[in-house]
Amino acid sequence: MKLTHAPFGRVILYLLSLALPSFVALADEAKSKDAASLALGDGEALVVEIRKKKDAPAVEVKRAEPAAPTPGKVPVIAEPRRWPVQILSAIYGTGGKEADVTKAVREHVEIGRRAFGANPRDLGADPNPGWNKSLRITYMKDGVRREQRRNENETVLPESFYGPQDAHELREWLVATRWAGAKNELQFNADHTATGPGMPDTLRWEALSASKLRLIWSEDRREEFAFDYRWNRFSEVGNARNVFNAVR
Repeated sequence: MKLTHAPFGRVILYLLSLALPSFVALADEAKSKDAASLALGDGEALVVEIRKKKDAPAVEVKRAEPAAPTPGKVPVIAEPRRWPVQILSAIYGTGGKEADVTKAVREHVEIGRRAFGANPRDLGADPNPGWNKSLRITYMKDGVRREQRRNENETVLPESFYGPQDAHELREWLVATRWAGAKNELQFNADHTATGPGMPDTLRWEALSASKLRLIWSEDRREEFAFDYRWNRFSEVGNARNVFNAVR
């Protein structure tokens, strides 16, 4: 028996790890087919070949070359997890007496995604009892560092972090969304047109702020709309009956 192409120690350890009947069966298979193989893992294998020349060993064991990758098979690229919103710091207090409440705010915003109050009960600290305090939250969203401030007992909504933060984000967020009004539906498109059954071809839209947009029907007709705090609907400013709801 001749060992080639693989380190001698590795082959010996491998053969010792095999049950004797398995190796005998491998040799018998090789005799009947002139060759047989066992997988080593990582795309490698041991090949047993029968030499029929007089001056060659009867059996040769060597390492087979790894199989070539399947043509057209694209490797899967990992997609790392990202923070939609990352709370960097949260400071609660007044008059030079402050408490770091970052952990509590992170629990409310990142994990629970629930509304909470700027008060000692929800923040777990009271650095200056009996005095009105303020909450200052610094956070990251879409690679931009931002800040929010809340007064004592003011409610902090998770939507204020996860929803659009300015006109640019509202513009990006609205594209390809559909909204149903009392009489018809419309969809916002990337080219700033708004289309829908019965809608004029000239209807356009523009984002004005994080929670306001304008529909431009014509040069003489422009209507401004404001979103609710969850961005589930928007209604015309000064005409609450003209409402559009998000189509889920």
